[in-house]
Amino acid sequence: MALTTGWIYCFVVGEILAGALLLAADMAHALTVTILLLTGCYRDGAQNMFAVPGNSLTNIN
Repeated sequence: MALTTGWIYCFVVGEILAGALLLAADMAHALTVTILLLTGCYRDGAQNMFAVPGNSLTNIN
């Protein structure tokens, strides 16, 4: 949420370069987390595996 707020704020105040960098980081983060969730490889803070509903956790290490 902080990345999204940051790039929106930067664009509003005219800091285009900073806004573009934060937007790129936000998009990379969103893509990475989405891929990890869909493949069932995401671990939470307690190192527990979880995935989106309907995706089985067959690759638990």
